[in-house]
Amino acid sequence: MSTILFSVVIPTHNRGALALRAVESVLKSKTSSMEIIVVEDQTSSAEEWLLEHIKSGNIKYFCREDGNNGASETRNLGVELSSGKFILFLDDDDILLPEYLEYLPEVFQTNDVSWGFCDQISNGKSTKIRMSNSGFLQSQNFKKFKARLGAGFWIKRSLFLEMGGLDVNLTIDEDTDLCCRLLTRGYIPYYSRMVGINYSRNDGEIRLTNSTEKNVAMACYLRTLEKNFDPLKPVKGGRDFLLHRTHKFICETGNFSYLRALDKFQKSKIISVIFFLRVLKLCVKNFLHPSNPRN
Repeated sequence: MSTILFSVVIPTHNRGALALRAVESVLKSKTSSMEIIVVEDQTSSAEEWLLEHIKSGNIKYFCREDGNNGASETRNLGVELSSGKFILFLDDDDILLPEYLEYLPEVFQTNDVSWGFCDQISNGKSTKIRMSNSGFLQSQNFKKFKARLGAGFWIKRSLFLEMGGLDVNLTIDEDTDLCCRLLTRGYIPYYSRMVGINYSRNDGEIRLTNSTEKNVAMACYLRTLEKNFDPLKPVKGGRDFLLHRTHKFICETGNFSYLRALDKFQKSKIISVIFFLRVLKLCVKNFLHPSNPRN
């Protein structure tokens, strides 16, 4: 039986310097009974940067070379190769604060928990507080139950594998899909009211989940909606949340052909009103400020 309490899984792609920084942020913790697993997607450029830690046994390094690049498959492989009871995901360009790692064992050992996340610092500012204290999340706002995998997100390894891991067909939004599936099964997240991650993003950097293609993003939003709409029926606000954000994205990107894809979904009265007002606002805006005015 494994004596490792949790495994930190770090996916990376051609960013050895950042992966090294992420690894060293984990190693600053005094926490024992953990392992660090780095999985590089389709390249091995990070291996040279991490060589010292690989040789010393501080980390386990693996390289995926199956030709199917993507963050979901890379993270899934990291979990399969891990041996901890819990999995903590860390993006290669983020920094894990040692206090969070030292706090988690108490959470795991004193509560009947299945998954959870924490607060983050983004661009020097702390993210919005979801609840005043640490504990099982209680809120009427479904959005508060959705967390990015970079938000100090952790989950029981056995549960993650039982659910089939992350959806490899989602190049983005795989975290929303996972949260929805967990909630429909009745698993309530444990929220840690503390900053555990320094979340950093630079526009233009190549990332595993980098996708600025509007059609790709739209396809992922629709897949998450279609997969989870029926199962989310008993979860308050879940259906409305997915419908609202998908409709908003369609309107913001201007690809109105996708609106027909939403016709088949049953909508609450409030969502129907929001949809109507949003489209009306766009029509008025386009009428008053046409994009291609005639001379």
